[in-house]
Amino acid sequence: MKNHLILITTKKDETILRNFYSSNSRMATKSQLVETVEFLENQNEQLLDQVERLEGIRGALEEKVSAYRDRLKELTVRLEEFHVSSTEKEVVYYNKDNLERRRFVLQRRPSTECLASEEQAAIDYLEEKYARLLEHYMYEREKNERLTKGVSKNNESTVLELFTKAEAADTLLKAATVSRKMIQRAEEHARQIESNV
Repeated sequence: MKNHLILITTKKDETILRNFYSSNSRMATKSQLVETVEFLENQNEQLLDQVERLEGIRGALEEKVSAYRDRLKELTVRLEEFHVSSTEKEVVYYNKDNLERRRFVLQRRPSTECLASEEQAAIDYLEEKYARLLEHYMYEREKNERLTKGVSKNNESTVLELFTKAEAADTLLKAATVSRKMIQRAEEHARQIESNV
């Protein structure tokens, strides 16, 4: 009879120890999950701050692009005005006789010296500046698109990972609750057996 009581007491001790270690393991897992969730939340906040900063950069780029466009329009108008003025038609009157006044329309043609002068240099400069502005605009636009796509992709993956970790934490908590109930039932059953003996 004494040996039987000692055996039951030993099994009860083993159950208590198993329950203790299992509880510590669950608490450690829960603590790790909470720390992971907090880390992901902080990382998500940093990404949101980065998105806001990139939005500000994009706004500044859009303002620069708008200024470039206005400047390009001005340069285009100046080039067109110069081209029109160089090919403008001029009316010349010959024979000052009132009875027979004839009018000749002559095309103004810029001379070779004029084309090789400061005006031609100004045209070349404006065209080169136009090309540089257009190239810079395309570069800033592509850079902005790459930044926006990269931030959107990182943000989506972080949110998905955070959701998965939170769902895993809920599942572990439910499993821990069920395990605790089973342990309580086993302890009650052991107490009943001990009291009956």
